[in-house]
Amino acid sequence: MNSELAPKYIRQINGKYVLWFEYSNRYILLEEETMHLMDIYFDSQSKDEFISSLKALNTKNYYRLFDEIDQLIIESREYNPPKINENISLINPKGNWITKNYNVDSYCFRINYSIKNIQKILHPQIAHLETKNSNGNFTEFHVALNDDYLHLYKNLNFCNSFPKSQFHLLQGQFAMELLCALTQSTEDDWLGTFHASTVANNNEAIMLIGESGKGKSTLSAILMSNGFKLLADDFTPVMAKSKLIYHYPSAVSIKEGSFEILQSLIDNFHDFQAFKSLGSKGSIKYIAPNDKSYQKPLPCNKIVLVNYEDSAPTLLEETPIETILNTLIPDSWLSPKAENAEHFLNWLETLTFYKLTYSNNIEVIEIFKDLFKTN
Repeated sequence: MNSELAPKYIRQINGKYVLWFEYSNRYILLEEETMHLMDIYFDSQSKDEFISSLKALNTKNYYRLFDEIDQLIIESREYNPPKINENISLINPKGNWITKNYNVDSYCFRINYSIKNIQKILHPQIAHLETKNSNGNFTEFHVALNDDYLHLYKNLNFCNSFPKSQFHLLQGQFAMELLCALTQSTEDDWLGTFHASTVANNNEAIMLIGESGKGKSTLSAILMSNGFKLLADDFTPVMAKSKLIYHYPSAVSIKEGSFEILQSLIDNFHDFQAFKSLGSKGSIKYIAPNDKSYQKPLPCNKIVLVNYEDSAPTLLEETPIETILNTLIPDSWLSPKAENAEHFLNWLETLTFYKLTYSNNIEVIEIFKDLFKTN
């Protein structure tokens, strides 16, 4: 068969095979039996040779197996390149913009919004960083709405445009641009940015993942109110070569369903401003990190899949890699560089994966105290 269709990297982790296809930047997981069939597929020069090999192994349903492996390869190589819009000149950069200045330690940046209504896309998450001081050098962003498209600029240079309905794509690109400015890096330096919250002590970080509404941000706020540090919420960046998780200084977003839980844990939570959710019904409040200074990057050796259930007993148990990757990968950005894909696979080999089911806040705090003690 055509060896150019084969995955570039194959890694066995926790009894599963993780494959990475360079052309599509796609990861898939296979059981050992399916991996063996794929090896035969790529060792064969034709369909007939593949079927003959299966017959020699007394394997049944060989025509169906060929079609299934062939289809798996086709699907794994499907590639929908991200749309890169043509450079759009900034309309009157000296016009009547709404300007906000922000500060992270000694680093300053400014965001100019073309109209008041689009402030809610970026400002609420970083409102705790706002400052009146605009002296010295700073990175400047412009966010403009024109013809139902959102346009992002950095230092007057065009970054990209997105349909207004896909505002989350602009949020992601802004976060990457700001991250690179804060760390003096480029996008190619990053292994990935994960749809995950990350809490830490002074020595290590633990990544929290979960489907929307399953409580990962609420759990981050609970842990933060009990002395743990927030390293990132919903946007967790991992540097490729060092495998360290870096701090991203946004606030924790809390959905309306968790307001009552946090009333007794967060001082003056009742008085926090509520914002209308952009992507769903209800309101959101934002809790600023307990330490506003820029925190040092930390290693991460544990990923916890969070699952809040009313009245459920608290249970932390190790879970298979496929359970984690099926949640972690779809909503995250992973570098398409082959070198960084290899770093990602190397990092996965060092991790322990857990599933946490809980409803009792006191018990879950004790679990994380113990988890941070476990190496």
